[in-house]
Amino acid sequence: MKDAGSTAVSSAAKMMSRRVAMMLFATALFMMNAATATAGMTGARAITGSCAARDARSDRLVAKLKAFVGKTDMGGTIEKTTMGLAEVSPSQVALVADKSICAKAAVAFDAKQLQKRNSYTLYVATLGSSYGVVNTIMLAPGYEAIYIFDKSWKYIGVK
Repeated sequence: MKDAGSTAVSSAAKMMSRRVAMMLFATALFMMNAATATAGMTGARAITGSCAARDARSDRLVAKLKAFVGKTDMGGTIEKTTMGLAEVSPSQVALVADKSICAKAAVAFDAKQLQKRNSYTLYVATLGSSYGVVNTIMLAPGYEAIYIFDKSWKYIGVK
């Protein structure tokens, strides 16, 4: 006949093995979940971008940016300095038609958007060595946000 001590040890061993098994199971589930999440994050979407053709809207964008960098009043100077555009002159503002620049602009622009897309057609203008980017799709009639990026496509602000 088994004594109470060996039965307790046997029972404890069974409980411990169940506990260990459950911990291993939970760990395995956690690892699979983490692996799935990581795989989803590393599967980056391909973002494509193209330059919008010159039209009346792009002409307004260039005129607006030339007026902005041409400001000499205190408010304009502060705003330009804050955006790193203090030394940019109106003659350094031009519409971009280079496909590689527009592709980089699309990736940088997408990073600032709440509603992501795989493809963008953008108006891109040079501001010295920086860029002003506008989406061809207007979200609010009469308002266009001009996203300003530096030469490395780091977001500076919106105008």
